[in-house]
Amino acid sequence: MKHLKQFEEKPTKLFGKLFWNMLFCIAPFVLFGSFFVLFGAVPFTFNDKQYYGILGFSMTLVLIPWIALCFAIVFWIYYSVGNYFLRLFNRIF
Repeated sequence: MKHLKQFEEKPTKLFGKLFWNMLFCIAPFVLFGSFFVLFGAVPFTFNDKQYYGILGFSMTLVLIPWIALCFAIVFWIYYSVGNYFLRLFNRIF
């Protein structure tokens, strides 16, 4: 189990790295889809209300950081729990 010891150390500023990586990973896809909303091909639905045009486009742009934040939180918790069990496993063996 010596080779697992190298993965015990948590990277510095992990949450920030996760957030910025998620932001730049999600942004192109959301921007591509938001152009369909801008030109009225697809509605942006929020609380069972459909938005088109500039309002729908701006609402999709506002959602980009929120989606990235939610994914970063979930992955940070997932990594932290996994790292905790990895350290616990390495101490036992």
